[in-house]
Amino acid sequence: QQSAAALQGLFDALLDIGRLESGQMEPQPRTFALKPLLLGLLDESRVTAQRKGLRLIERIDSATVLSDPLLVE
Repeated sequence: QQSAAALQGLFDALLDIGRLESGQMEPQPRTFALKPLLLGLLDESRVTAQRKGLRLIERIDSATVLSDPLLVE
């Protein structure tokens, strides 16, 4: 289920990029925290890392950016 959700997210991102390039979508920048996005990426990568005998260590400080959250993701 997690893999299917990640794949759906990739498809949605590709569609957004197409809309952005064609002028159908305008970026909507706002300030948001990066930590939740990065933690999600860690969760998605953790199983793959474990299969390869690797250990992921979380050292994420709080950081904010001014950008469109959907486009960053």
